[in-house]
This record gives sequence, C-alpha cells and structure tokens, in this order.
Amino acid sequence: MIPYKKSIYYYLFLSVAILYGILIVYNANLSVIDDHTLLNTILKGEKIPLFIIPEIGRFFPLAGFELNIISLFSLSPTAFYIFNSFQFIVLVFLFYKMIYKIGGKDRINLSILTILILILTPGFVTAWLRLFVPERNVLFFLTIFLFFFLKYQETSKIQYAIYAVLSANIALYYKEPVFIMLGSFAFFYLLFGWRENNIQQKILNFLLIVSSLIFFLLYFFIVYLNRGDVLYGKTNINYFIQFFKIAFNYALSDPVLILIVLPLAIYRTYVIIKSRKAQPLYDSLLFSSVIYVLIFFKLNIFSYHYLLPAYIFGIFGSFYYIVNEGLYKKLIIKLLLFLSLIFLVFSSLPNSLHLISHYKNVPNNYQKTLDFLRNYISAEYNKGYRTSIFLDGVNRNTGVEIYHSFIMYLEYKGLTPVQFDMKTNEDDNNILAFVKRDKNSPYTVEKQANSSQLMCGDLVIVSPYTTKYIDLKKSEINKMNKDFDLLFKTNSFMEIPNLGIKSLVKYLFIKKRYLEDKSGAILFKNIFGLPLDFYVFKMKCKNERNQ
Repeated sequence: MIPYKKSIYYYLFLSVAILYGILIVYNANLSVIDDHTLLNTILKGEKIPLFIIPEIGRFFPLAGFELNIISLFSLSPTAFYIFNSFQFIVLVFLFYKMIYKIGGKDRINLSILTILILILTPGFVTAWLRLFVPERNVLFFLTIFLFFFLKYQETSKIQYAIYAVLSANIALYYKEPVFIMLGSFAFFYLLFGWRENNIQQKILNFLLIVSSLIFFLLYFFIVYLNRGDVLYGKTNINYFIQFFKIAFNYALSDPVLILIVLPLAIYRTYVIIKSRKAQPLYDSLLFSSVIYVLIFFKLNIFSYHYLLPAYIFGIFGSFYYIVNEGLYKKLIIKLLLFLSLIFLVFSSLPNSLHLISHYKNVPNNYQKTLDFLRNYISAEYNKGYRTSIFLDGVNRNTGVEIYHSFIMYLEYKGLTPVQFDMKTNEDDNNILAFVKRDKNSPYTVEKQANSSQLMCGDLVIVSPYTTKYIDLKKSEINKMNKDFDLLFKTNSFMEIPNLGIKSLVKYLFIKKRYLEDKSGAILFKNIFGLPLDFYVFKMKCKNERNQ
C-alpha cells in the first residue's frame, strides 16, 4: 500500500475523482457527433465494423470496438458510459501510482495536482464525455502499457512484459500516429540504455519496435497504396495561416505539452549532445511525446483531444526533470511554468468547464428535439405536407456531419424522405476538401450545390452547432421571433459559456468590427459556444408577418 500524507489536496483529489467518475455516467445519452454510427450497427443487431477507409487515408480499426462487447450485455448509453467511467478509475489509479513513484512521499500534493491538471484538460473532458474518441482508449492502454513496462524494468517478470506488449498493441490500432510515438520510445530506450539494459529489457523494446513496424506495413499496403486524391483533414485554407492558427489553439488548450514538454525536449537534446549522456527512460518518454505532438503540427489539424495520448509520456518525462532534477529553480522554467499556469487557468480550464456543460446537456437536448420533430413531421405529413428543415448557421461543407446525424436519427425514429427534407440556405464555404455530394440522395442538402430559399412553414433549428455569433443574452435568437414562431425549445440545466482567452479575444474583435466586417474573416463566430439548447422555429407566412 502506498503511504501518503492526508492533506486537503488529497481529499480534494479524491472528491474530484469520485465526482468525475459519476459525472461521466450521469444523464448519459447519444449525441450529434459520431454517435449516429450506432444506429445502423449495434442498435439494429449488427457489429460496428473495423474503421479502415483507404480513400481518405484512415486506418484506426479498433475505434468503437469496445462498444461491440458492451452491447452484448446492454444497448443503453448508460452502459457505454459506465465503461468510460471504469477506464477513468483505472487510469487515475495507475497514473497516481506511477507519478507517486517519481515524486515520492514528500511531493504527493504535487503529484495529485498533476493528475488534476490532466483530467481537467479540454482533450480529456472531450474523450471521456463522448463515445467515439479513439484517443481515450489510446491513453488508457498506453497507461497500462507504461505501468507494466516499468514493473518489468524492476522485476524482469515475464508476465509484465506480456501485459506491456499486449496493451501497447491494442493502443496501436486505435489511432494511426501511435505507432510513431511507441516505436520512437522503444528506439530511444534501446539507444540511450544500450549499455545499461539487460538482454530481457532489450528484447521487450525490440518487440515494441516490431509491433510498430507491423502497423506501418499494414497501413502502407492496405491504406497508403490505395489512398484517394484528397485525404482526411485536407482543407482549402492557406497552409501557413492554418498552421499558425493551429499552433495557437494547441498552446491555449494544451499548454503543458506546448510550453513545458516541448522546450524541455529541446533542453534535453542540448544536454545529451553536450554531455554525451542520456537518461534512458525519461528522455525516451520526453522525445516520443514531442514527436507525437509534432505529427499533428505536420498534419496541420486541430481538435481538443488529438494530443491527449502525448500526455502519458510527456507528463512523466517533464515531471521527473522539473521536480526531481530541480529544473524548477531555473528562471526560464519558472517563466514557462507561470505562462502555462496562466493558459491553464484562463484558457484550458474555462474551455473544459464549457465542454462539461456541453456534453452533459446537448445529447439529451438533441434527443428531445428529435422526438418533437418526429411527432411534428408525422402530423404534418398526415395533413399532406412534407416538412423542410434548415439548420441555422450550419454550413453544408464543414457541418456535413450535423446534417447527416439529423437525417439518420430521424430515419431511425421511423420517418422517411417522403415526409421530410433537409435543406440549407447557406452557400458552401468549401473549407474541407474531402466532402462530396451524393446526387442520388433524396435530401436536398446532400445533393444540390446551390442553397435553398426559406419558404412559409419551413422549420429552422438553432442548435449548439451554429457558427453565427450568439451573445451571452442570446439576443440574436430572440430577434428571430419577428419572422418565426417558436415551436419547441429545450432547457439546459447547466449552461456554461466558453469564456477562455481565445473567446474573449474574438469577442473584442467582433465587438469592434462585426457590424461592418462581412468578409468572413472569422469563420467561426459562435465564440461562446451558445446555445446548448435546441430551438425549433417555424417561418411565418407573409400575411402573418404583416399583421
């Protein structure tokens, strides 16, 4: 049993961990993004297929695979999120044991604070409060891998090596770039510790390199040789503008990785070159973590959860050098720690609180809205009308999945294309280069290149996915009452706007220039992430508006 000092920090940590585990399961439901995959698979008795999509360069076959297993016992969203909660408990326990070993008894409070920082990052919140986020499973299985890898270094017991290799191989097939991080870790560990490590440790690292190489060969022959002209994530935005925008976003959401781990890796490179001596474990962890981060800079794509797997290696590497090696005494490290703290408190944490509010409200609000639409559309069809639905502020190009989700859910609830149509009154922004139209689709939004005009009686849905500017008082939504009748509205129990640094900077820009700037310089104007509710409006007829 690990000894610890029972302080206010310990009880805070224990309370947050318990509440977090409960929060993951609380009020669970299926949501807009990705979850519609379940409608044509396990919810109708079929298995989720392996995610291998050569035409856009994707090969992450195990994504969602755990849901196939859970579905053998229950199809309830609560059951799916109980598994997420279980993963959270195991991960926090193992993480605590490993970081405690680095910091020791005297630094237990600092160890606890490190874990709290991790679980309150936007990427972690996103991964654990959604279902189809492969990074959650990557972090989970890499944590198990590292735990048994370290146990094997201590004891040389063969079962620990087996557990390490198995968990590492599972993590490999949840997200493509993992093979580079895992392979580079094993390579650096072999290189830096060649003289110190025994033959058994070398064999384990060799097996990890072979595992990574096997993944690479599978990707090369199955995907790379059969890839299409446009790969996933390809945009029509200027590369350098996109690059600096993404770098800024990652610095705000993952300051620990960008402002601490990355500079430390540069510093350790200088030390190794100068002294000709490396610390096999912690340098390998540090460098492989940075390599994973740089992959996404090279791919030029951003999402809160993309860098999440890099934390498991990056935190342990940086924690060792900053705490155990005393680097926190250096002025430059103090400045980086202070800047990271500023970004954590005023950007990362506000984003996380907003995301918690989003993911605990939107799924249930969405399902209530779908139920209303099903009943309304059926009633209108019985009167001889086909209902046209518009999603306010959702572009057909960048918001293609939102339209697809509405269509699939409404069909799953028993409606057919003869009863409703999905349309858009926005021109394509053509930012994404890989979105294609289906000329054979019965839905206007999926087949037509031009936008549609709103007509009398059409429905307009204002959702959390609108890209239009919505102020904190939702004045823009209230103004719609002039031309529309409000038919339905959900009521969120905890609506927290996004008040991070990026949102406030954008707000100042919009406050000064929004009225005169119609150039679209800001693509996503919904800076506060509001509303979390769904509003269903019906367009008034001319004679109604004139009354």
